[in-house]
Amino acid sequence: MRAIVVERTDGDDGAILSFRFESITQLFDQGDPAPLPDTELTEPAEEALLQAMWVSSG
Repeated sequence: MRAIVVERTDGDDGAILSFRFESITQLFDQGDPAPLPDTELTEPAEEALLQAMWVSSG
């Protein structure tokens, strides 16, 4: 599985974070029976989101 790509663009109004996933299976947990938007994120997706938010705040 390819890594999740995170790009950061800084602007006058703050930072814009862009995420690239190879497929939707990298983003949403396929074992979660809940429909969107209640579907759980995969652990790698959660880690990428949290790390990008932490880096952008520091």
